[in-house]
Amino acid sequence: MHATAAHATHYRRPRRPPKRSDGRTLETPSLPTRRSKNMQRLMPGAAETCSASYQDEQKRACSRPHPAAAAVGAGAVFFTHYNLYIMLSEPSQPTPLIPSHPVLSNTSLSKASKNIARPAMQIQRGMWVWNTAQLLTNTSQIDSLVATAGNISITDLYLYVAPTWWDDKGSDIAGFNSRLNAAGVRMWALDGDAAYIDDATAQGNYLSGLHDLVQFNQQVDADARFFGFQADIEPQDTAAHETYFYNGIVESDLTPNQTNSRDTLLLQWLDIFNQSSTLLRGNGLQFGAALPFWLDNYDGEPLTVPTTDGNRTGIMDLIMPVVDEYVIMSYNTHPESVVSFVQAQAAYASEHSQQGERMPRVLGGVETEQGVGAGVSYGDTPGKQSRTVVLSDIAEIEANLTVFPSFGGMAIHHWSAWEALGP
Repeated sequence: MHATAAHATHYRRPRRPPKRSDGRTLETPSLPTRRSKNMQRLMPGAAETCSASYQDEQKRACSRPHPAAAAVGAGAVFFTHYNLYIMLSEPSQPTPLIPSHPVLSNTSLSKASKNIARPAMQIQRGMWVWNTAQLLTNTSQIDSLVATAGNISITDLYLYVAPTWWDDKGSDIAGFNSRLNAAGVRMWALDGDAAYIDDATAQGNYLSGLHDLVQFNQQVDADARFFGFQADIEPQDTAAHETYFYNGIVESDLTPNQTNSRDTLLLQWLDIFNQSSTLLRGNGLQFGAALPFWLDNYDGEPLTVPTTDGNRTGIMDLIMPVVDEYVIMSYNTHPESVVSFVQAQAAYASEHSQQGERMPRVLGGVETEQGVGAGVSYGDTPGKQSRTVVLSDIAEIEANLTVFPSFGGMAIHHWSAWEALGP
């Protein structure tokens, strides 16, 4: 569907667009990976390292591999925005292992929730949309999406918008938003690439895209505006790009050099989230993030970063106040496993919210795309390749997690895969 003339405006064109490595077409050239300008300024002459290694994405319950940060060299970096610091050293080679996550029992769930007051917030249902370029001008597909949103109670739609699209596709996006907003669906712009963490050019394009989003919302009619923005930026190593996160190694087993590399990466990740949050919240938009399920429990240990007092703080604890919506990619076709991935994080947000701290809505997620892996995606799991089964499992998951006031609901990944799933 095309926008009306009322929505047609001129948008500032961002700089060169970032690359994507998730198999989805982005009509732009790829970029080289390099450290951020910040890191270059703080550590002049430090070596840059970038290598690739294959990872089994199916084992980590996330279907979209992302590129990520280059390694950093020796020197001291201070992240004053968080009052955090880290001493950096040259990283050694990563070990390409994948973390596991324990399935917690109903007894653990009961213990986690027993001291949390009720009632919970209104349940949401989100859905990701990645095939935006093909969808924007396809009236029949938009009609189908609107009908599906009504039939399965979609409340929030995460619409992929590349940083370079605001000029050429702004009017179509406005028209699309008007249709979905009129159907009672809140619209979120969506973008993500782990190169945004410390690739100077890619990060600049990402932030330029956020400024264009703010400008878009200021220029279009109220019924065409976005409600918020979701960042899908992940720090772990992938087949497409090595970040020196050191997949599969728990914090207590990292060498000092590996610890420095992971700490650097996570602190840079926090910084891009904080920049995004400040810009978006300051302009009336909510900020959300799609996040790995293992931030609070990476193979039995939390992920932490150093603080100036010599202690360490959980990365989850620092991300939660920065986002309004914390969407966990809890991809698994066993409802009890999804509950185990989400419950501790929902409990944390609920407890701290009741203590007066700013905390996000915590959502879980399910995967429906084919080719991800049995047990991870409903599109690949025999006996579960059905939209009816997905909705039944979501209902079971929600019934277990609504004991946490900050639990916000579930999100389905993603629209075109959902359409391809059996009834």
